Amino acid sequence: MESSNLPPIRWERFSELSAREREIVAGLCSGASNEDLALSLDLTVSTVKTTLANVALKVPDVPRGGSWRLRLVLYAFGANASAWGA
Repeated sequence: MESSNLPPIRWERFSELSAREREIVAGLCSGASNEDLALSLDLTVSTVKTTLANVALKVPDVPRGGSWRLRLVLYAFGANASAWGA
């Protein structure tokens, strides 16, 4: 799922995540949809959504809202969360 054109994910920002949560964040960062992630990880779409909700609780620096997935990806690649008023 990873692309060589992307910067490395800043995993130190995700120290609270489980291995499965990290897999899903990595897939999200590579542009995978919930459906893509479910298929590639042999999960249901519901499980992917639940896991992402758990990630949101564990990564409070990324404010929740309509573009949370995009902000999570930007944060993963090193964007400063203060730009969102966090």
